[in-house]
Amino acid sequence: MQVQDVPRWAWALIGVVVGLLIAYVWTGSEPGVVRDVSAQQFRNYAARTSNHEAARGEPILTDIVVYPPVEGAYGRAVYPVTFKELRFQGDTPVRVSRGVNAEVPFIERSENANNTVIDFLKSIEERNPQMRWRYAIERESRYAYAIGAGAGLVLIGGVWPSLVRLLVGAGLGRAASEEKAEKATRRSSKPSKAVAPDLAPKGPSAADERALRDYTSELESKVGPAGAGEAGAGEAGAGEVGAGPAHGGSGHVEPRDAVVKPLGGTNASGGESTQTPHVEVAKEDVKFEGEWYPVARPAHHDPKPPGKA
Repeated sequence: MQVQDVPRWAWALIGVVVGLLIAYVWTGSEPGVVRDVSAQQFRNYAARTSNHEAARGEPILTDIVVYPPVEGAYGRAVYPVTFKELRFQGDTPVRVSRGVNAEVPFIERSENANNTVIDFLKSIEERNPQMRWRYAIERESRYAYAIGAGAGLVLIGGVWPSLVRLLVGAGLGRAASEEKAEKATRRSSKPSKAVAPDLAPKGPSAADERALRDYTSELESKVGPAGAGEAGAGEAGAGEVGAGPAHGGSGHVEPRDAVVKPLGGTNASGGESTQTPHVEVAKEDVKFEGEWYPVARPAHHDPKPPGKA
């Protein structure tokens, strides 16, 4: 089975499973930002703005993200927090990513003994509207699993099959018709079950015998019964050669001996020789010559000049 032959519902199921696995890993991981700022420093920076001429009035901390709590030391809940702190390189302002582990309670000696960093940020936001922060709700398990399953269903179950068919149609894979033809050829090449040969003797059927009798009857009606022609010919010959007394004959037939002349020897009746006369053939001088193989050629003798012996 090729990739393009996988049904869409199978891709959808694979997408849901993959999305849930990614959500599980995602919720169990922490942000990869160094959290080296103390809670006191974070409280001071969060409520301040810059007095530098290059960034006057801008908040010191921006892009604040509060992640769901994890279990920290002594069994306390800890909120990982990441942000970007305003710093200066010469007269150029830059933002540096930093973080803090905000334990519960975040502010000690507070009326709310279980206050968190979220409560602190809400109070700062009321006094400083320029500060922006958000809670990473997508990292909570109930939302993370729903987001992961939905994303896998849409991407792997919906987009991926269409993309695969598009790539196959563009010639980057074998089409389904070629695969089916190859399977049919492979299936037809398999040896079939052996069939026992029919070894029973086969003779002429009743229809063949009936056709043969009809054909024989037709020939007899045209030619006559077998032997009738020979008998008639014998009777006719007897009447011609040796007739009875009524025709003036003696009834005796004289046999005719064929006269055979021998090819050679002496005739017994006349004593004449029947040998084939022997003809003398003049022999001629022959010489053999040739460039590649000998060829018989008659020898030519030059006539002698007169006066020379």
